[in-house]
Amino acid sequence: MTTRGMRLNPKKCKEMIINFLQYRLPFQNTLQVGGNTIERVSSYKLLGVYLQSDLAWNLHCDYITKKANKRFYILRILRRVRIGYQQLETVYCSLIRPIFEYATSVWSAIPDCLKAKVERVQKRTFKIIDPGLSYEESLQKSGLQTLTKRREEICKKFAKDNKLSGPLKKLFTYNSVVTNHENNLTFYNL
Repeated sequence: MTTRGMRLNPKKCKEMIINFLQYRLPFQNTLQVGGNTIERVSSYKLLGVYLQSDLAWNLHCDYITKKANKRFYILRILRRVRIGYQQLETVYCSLIRPIFEYATSVWSAIPDCLKAKVERVQKRTFKIIDPGLSYEESLQKSGLQTLTKRREEICKKFAKDNKLSGPLKKLFTYNSVVTNHENNLTFYNL
């Protein structure tokens, strides 16, 4: 029992070491809680988002693309029974696209290869909904954006909302430029 009245359950606790060094330090010591050893992991799913010890997002992007691909079956069945374009688009926006928007403020800064992997799912969706149109034509017809553009807007809205109020307000507010150094580095007061 701690001073705040919280007791850790060692079976539910995990240890993840984040190390960016080119060489790996041998971490021999393990964490102990109440005489129980805490399991050391290289990745962990926390609130539906996969975190990796190297802070890469490959595992999370694999997870969400697989999850979305499983839901294509619904679109295919509805297409076979000749459900209209608007209804198919609504099903996509209700069941598949939210998978790519969940916690996007956390993982949106992904490399281009992962952006392309995630975007391919939306391209496949529009091939199912209206196979006669190109991806760009489908986006224009539906009024939807690419997933990359959508993530950018969600992150901007998140930052704007938290800049005005909330517990993250201090992270999003800064004073003007303090100094410009000889290497053209700009530093801000936080």
